[in-house]
Amino acid sequence: MNMSKSLLFKVCIIAGLFFFSQVSFASQPQQVPIPTDGSSDPGKIKPLSVEYVSASATISDIELAVYFDFSVGNAIISVYDLNNQLVFQEVVNTDFTVDKFIPVDAWQSGEYMLTVKYGNITQRGIFQIQ
Repeated sequence: MNMSKSLLFKVCIIAGLFFFSQVSFASQPQQVPIPTDGSSDPGKIKPLSVEYVSASATISDIELAVYFDFSVGNAIISVYDLNNQLVFQEVVNTDFTVDKFIPVDAWQSGEYMLTVKYGNITQRGIFQIQ
């Protein structure tokens, strides 16, 4: 397999960020499962058989971190509260940005839904802020 230096660099950066996030002295981030899904009902998330899923996420007391394992072009990151109200949305160009850190320390406690859309893929995940 012939990987470009740029792709290898991105993979190393992501692996390093993942490693350092796991050894942080702050409260440990919790994984936010965001499987690929075609359903609009977050209570019935069922992963599709997709060969590559790019986005993963963690949540801590201070931030929601969304990581992209590889470039997918423009991705829309959205967060909704329990009332299905949009509380955050941003378009990220994954050709240049491999991770997005969203401050959540001012958000109210409760359950939220994260969606990450790119191309014809939608990933959704539920997380809680306490």
